[in-house]
Amino acid sequence: MKSYIIIYLDLVGYSKNNEPIQVALFKKFQKQIHHVLYDEIIQEKCILIPTGDGMIIGLEDDALNSYLLSLELVTDIIDWTKKNDVKVRSAIHTGEVNVLKDINRNNNIIGNTINDASRMLTGADDRAIIVSKTFYNKYLRKPNLIMGNKYDINDVYSFRLVDEDSVIDKHSYEHLVYNILIYKNQIEYGLGSKILNKFFTSIYSKDYPKKDNLQKRFINKVKSSKSLTLFGLYHPSTPMILQNIEINEFRYIEINIYYAGDNLKDVIENFFGSSTEKLDFTNKKKSQSEISTWAKKHPYAKNIKLKIFEYIEFYPFGFSMIDDGIKGKGFIHMSNYVPNVIPEETPYIEVEWKTHTMPPIYSFYHDYIKHNILLNKNINDINI
Repeated sequence: MKSYIIIYLDLVGYSKNNEPIQVALFKKFQKQIHHVLYDEIIQEKCILIPTGDGMIIGLEDDALNSYLLSLELVTDIIDWTKKNDVKVRSAIHTGEVNVLKDINRNNNIIGNTINDASRMLTGADDRAIIVSKTFYNKYLRKPNLIMGNKYDINDVYSFRLVDEDSVIDKHSYEHLVYNILIYKNQIEYGLGSKILNKFFTSIYSKDYPKKDNLQKRFINKVKSSKSLTLFGLYHPSTPMILQNIEINEFRYIEINIYYAGDNLKDVIENFFGSSTEKLDFTNKKKSQSEISTWAKKHPYAKNIKLKIFEYIEFYPFGFSMIDDGIKGKGFIHMSNYVPNVIPEETPYIEVEWKTHTMPPIYSFYHDYIKHNILLNKNINDINI
């Protein structure tokens, strides 16, 4: 195993060109990389892997200034893209890799560090420079660093931290990343925008700790939300959830809670094949009372807009919507009730998006819930 700095460069819009243009452009691209890394290539301290519309560059991390070469490469390639009317996204990571001979007897690098670098890139918009938390901690971290401030690296380079977030890959693994601006001789490189977290889903069943997820991940979403919609049977956990919302003189929240109507008692018990205490309608009355008391006695009650509804047509699922449709913050938690299995044991799915455009899977659930359920004539507004 060897320590390498991994630079992942992705040419934006490259594949939209016809083949002769692609070939000519990629030859120029390779030539420019060879120009910057000539000494490292000669000394075999660098491994280059074409990706079709970009390049993975591995630099041996064996010198104090190795990371400066990664900054030089990225800024040089950005200059090159400006002259060739293309854009590039960049991701920089560091870690242990395996170096081996590939089928063509050329040196190659494999391992999680390479995979992580490629997945980090999904958080980069056109022209953005994304660095991993590992790279940031090792080379860029400063004492008491403040987001948005500019910090010198040496006489040539400085940087500005634009955003800190995580990128969730297709396997639901989280990659902690930073979007940075690099300054080379006071010239700015990168993109001063938020990290583009792609949407992701999480599916929980009885094999996963549902209560732990409620206590941690879900409540963390609720804490700073501007709007909250809860659609369920009796909401025994709702009073606890509401108590975790951070409300003060500057923060308002709109809360809509939907309960099952009293007319559904027999339907619900028949569906779940049970009349246990967990399905007792007294839970609903208790929940409504606790919620009403919480809202009326809250120190900032004037900043709480609370509405209670009851539905009189049974739906085989419950759901929660946090920051309904707010770009970059939308979150849906959806329980799928299963016949003859009480709600605590049923699986649920969570859908989240942080892209600029609402993705199809989030859009589907969002529109279905809004138009087919919440606007249903069989839902009544009640006073408590």
